[in-house]
Amino acid sequence: KVVSYTIRSMAALHMFTENFIHLSETSGESMLPALGFSDDWAIIDRRYKFGRNVQMGDIIVSRKPTEPDHWVTKRITGMPGDVILIDPSKNALQGLNIDGTETDDGTTTIKVKTNANRRLSSNFDNYVIVPEGHCWVTGDNLSGSLDSRTYSVIPMGLISAKLIYGWYM
Repeated sequence: KVVSYTIRSMAALHMFTENFIHLSETSGESMLPALGFSDDWAIIDRRYKFGRNVQMGDIIVSRKPTEPDHWVTKRITGMPGDVILIDPSKNALQGLNIDGTETDDGTTTIKVKTNANRRLSSNFDNYVIVPEGHCWVTGDNLSGSLDSRTYSVIPMGLISAKLIYGWYM
């Protein structure tokens, strides 16, 4: 009888952690400061599997497209249809007259001013439009992250969960 209860309990726990909430250890510098370098823990919600109901700004757990045996934790910074400038550093926009205006809701509208003789697209050759069924992910620590800037967009099907709470140990 005890063996039967033990097996049932283990099966129920397995189903719960595979389909709902799971406790996972995280490591690496790509998500600093949101997640620490090592020995951090995160509660992940598997109901977001395959990208179901994920949104811009969510931190997700996904298989790495170039190494399917590895898992990555990244922030979604582009959704289907978004135009992403791959290198948003000042060097990519050098020489452009840029006017940023912050709105009441905290978003920033950027207007690029140029004269008619200047070829604007030369500064924007390094962009990608996120296709349907994919997303663009980056680490919070851009200088220490291998992310969509390296391996491009990721299919929503590679997403296994959304991080709902993380803490430093």
